[in-house]
Amino acid sequence: MRKITRDRILKKYKNTCQECGEKTKKLEMHHVIPLCCGGRDDEDNIIPLCHDCHKLKPRMAMFREFFKIGINKDYIMINKNLIQNHLSSKQVSCLLNYYFKENDAIYRIDRGY
Repeated sequence: MRKITRDRILKKYKNTCQECGEKTKKLEMHHVIPLCCGGRDDEDNIIPLCHDCHKLKPRMAMFREFFKIGINKDYIMINKNLIQNHLSSKQVSCLLNYYFKENDAIYRIDRGY
Protein backbone atom coordinates (compact mmCIF):
# COMPACT_ATOMS: atom_id res chain seq x y z
CA MET A 1 0.00 0.00 0.00
CA ARG A 2 1.24 3.45 -0.85
CA LYS A 3 2.22 5.69 2.04
CA ILE A 4 -0.13 8.44 0.88
CA THR A 5 -3.08 6.01 0.97
CA ARG A 6 -2.11 4.79 4.45
CA ASP A 7 -1.79 8.38 5.69
CA ARG A 8 -5.26 9.26 4.32
CA ILE A 9 -6.80 6.25 6.10
CA LEU A 10 -5.08 7.12 9.39
CA LYS A 11 -6.26 10.73 9.11
CA LYS A 12 -9.82 9.64 8.25
CA TYR A 13 -9.96 7.46 11.37
CA LYS A 14 -7.94 9.88 13.55
CA ASN A 15 -5.17 7.34 14.30
CA THR A 16 -7.69 5.23 16.22
CA CYS A 17 -8.19 1.46 16.25
CA GLN A 18 -11.66 0.79 14.87
CA GLU A 19 -12.27 -2.12 17.26
CA CYS A 20 -11.07 -1.03 20.70
CA GLY A 21 -10.74 2.74 20.19
CA GLU A 22 -7.06 2.88 21.15
CA LYS A 23 -5.36 5.97 19.77
CA THR A 24 -1.86 5.11 18.61
CA LYS A 25 0.58 5.67 15.77
CA LYS A 26 1.26 1.91 15.52
CA LEU A 27 -1.85 0.83 13.63
CA GLU A 28 -2.10 -1.98 11.09
CA MET A 29 -4.30 -1.85 8.03
CA HIS A 30 -7.12 -4.42 7.94
CA HIS A 31 -9.04 -5.35 4.79
CA VAL A 32 -12.72 -5.55 5.77
CA ILE A 33 -13.39 -7.87 2.84
CA PRO A 34 -10.20 -9.93 2.43
CA LEU A 35 -8.38 -9.64 -0.89
CA CYS A 36 -8.73 -13.41 -1.35
CA CYS A 37 -12.53 -12.99 -1.16
CA GLY A 38 -12.67 -10.27 -3.79
CA GLY A 39 -12.06 -7.28 -1.54
CA ARG A 40 -10.26 -4.29 -3.00
CA ASP A 41 -7.01 -2.78 -1.81
CA ASP A 42 -8.41 0.73 -1.46
CA GLU A 43 -9.52 3.16 1.23
CA ASP A 44 -13.15 2.00 1.20
CA ASN A 45 -12.15 -1.54 2.19
CA ILE A 46 -9.45 -0.80 4.77
CA ILE A 47 -9.71 0.16 8.43
CA PRO A 48 -6.91 0.72 10.97
CA LEU A 49 -6.61 -1.75 13.86
CA CYS A 50 -4.10 -1.96 16.70
CA HIS A 51 -1.87 -5.03 16.69
CA ASP A 52 -3.91 -6.94 19.32
CA CYS A 53 -7.24 -6.37 17.56
CA HIS A 54 -5.77 -7.17 14.15
CA LYS A 55 -4.25 -10.39 15.46
CA LEU A 56 -7.58 -11.38 17.03
CA LYS A 57 -9.83 -10.38 14.10
CA PRO A 58 -9.69 -13.69 12.15
CA ARG A 59 -10.48 -15.53 15.38
CA MET A 60 -13.60 -13.50 16.26
CA ALA A 61 -15.98 -16.08 14.78
CA MET A 62 -14.20 -18.82 16.70
CA PHE A 63 -15.18 -17.12 19.96
CA ARG A 64 -18.87 -16.73 19.04
CA GLU A 65 -19.75 -19.83 21.07
CA PHE A 66 -18.71 -17.99 24.24
CA PHE A 67 -21.09 -15.05 23.75
CA LYS A 68 -24.87 -14.71 23.61
CA ILE A 69 -26.05 -11.46 22.10
CA GLY A 70 -29.52 -10.15 21.34
CA ILE A 71 -30.94 -11.01 24.78
CA ASN A 72 -31.03 -7.49 26.14
CA LYS A 73 -29.94 -4.11 24.79
CA ASP A 74 -27.69 -3.41 27.78
CA TYR A 75 -25.77 -6.64 28.28
CA ILE A 76 -24.38 -9.76 26.65
CA MET A 77 -23.82 -13.15 28.27
CA ILE A 78 -20.30 -14.52 28.44
CA ASN A 79 -19.55 -18.19 28.97
CA LYS A 80 -17.08 -18.73 31.82
CA ASN A 81 -15.08 -21.15 29.63
CA LEU A 82 -13.77 -18.17 27.64
CA ILE A 83 -11.09 -17.75 30.30
CA GLN A 84 -9.62 -21.17 29.45
CA ASN A 85 -8.42 -19.79 26.10
CA HIS A 86 -5.55 -17.93 27.82
CA LEU A 87 -6.40 -14.57 26.30
CA SER A 88 -4.71 -11.39 27.43
CA SER A 89 -6.87 -8.71 29.05
CA LYS A 90 -6.43 -6.60 25.88
CA GLN A 91 -7.73 -9.48 23.72
CA VAL A 92 -10.74 -9.99 26.01
CA SER A 93 -11.39 -6.25 25.79
CA CYS A 94 -11.28 -6.42 21.98
CA LEU A 95 -13.72 -9.34 21.97
CA LEU A 96 -16.11 -7.59 24.32
CA ASN A 97 -16.00 -4.43 22.26
CA TYR A 98 -16.67 -6.41 19.08
CA TYR A 99 -19.68 -8.27 20.51
CA PHE A 100 -21.14 -5.19 22.22
CA LYS A 101 -21.07 -3.40 18.85
CA GLU A 102 -22.80 -6.38 17.27
CA ASN A 103 -25.41 -6.42 20.07
CA ASP A 104 -26.03 -2.69 19.61
CA ALA A 105 -26.56 -3.24 15.89
CA ILE A 106 -29.35 -5.74 16.69
CA TYR A 107 -31.14 -3.09 18.75
CA ARG A 108 -30.20 -0.24 16.39
CA ILE A 109 -28.42 1.64 19.17
CA ASP A 110 -25.78 4.23 18.40
CA ARG A 111 -23.59 4.74 21.44
CA GLY A 112 -21.12 6.87 19.49
CA TYR A 113 -18.25 4.39 19.36
